[in-house]
Amino acid sequence: MRISVENLTKRFEPLAVVNEVNLAIEEGELFTLLGPSGCGKTTLLRLVAGFYAADGGEIRFDDRVVNAVPPHERGIGMVFQNHALWPHMTVAENVSYGLKLRKISSSRITARFQEVLENVKLGGLGDRYPAQLSGGQQQRVALARARRASGARTFQLAAISPKSRAISASASIQSSSSEPGAKPRRSAMK
Repeated sequence: MRISVENLTKRFEPLAVVNEVNLAIEEGELFTLLGPSGCGKTTLLRLVAGFYAADGGEIRFDDRVVNAVPPHERGIGMVFQNHALWPHMTVAENVSYGLKLRKISSSRITARFQEVLENVKLGGLGDRYPAQLSGGQQQRVALARARRASGARTFQLAAISPKSRAISASASIQSSSSEPGAKPRRSAMK
């Protein structure tokens, strides 16, 4: 799936936090937004995911304009800075939670669960709780959950603050097989 934004604008009065942004992300491409804190990276991700409504411009998935499509129908999973894992749930429960909400059968969840954990290099850790995982493992649990809940395809997007070099937010739409040889690309934001 190709994701593009054309003249995308979001205002939090009196500021235009995202101001007429244009970009295109091809299927299988790893794309990074790079800019200082407060420049609109996370706001752009929230617009693409449907958590904010744009004040102007268009968001397209392939040729379809999705501005009015609600988040749960966009097929986008978003992973926030704090990973938003439920501490009282195991890795298995955290990853399968969104599927249960979508009323996917238990047998189907179980069949796909191990594949998802293997893809994010967490095989055999399904019975652990978030506090028993490293920060990187917790992030991969959040990515696996976003991927499964969204029925995701191939695409990764990250917003990175250059001063801290920390991931601010990332949206992930991945297919069940990663695209080998995907070329990373960056877009600087002011």
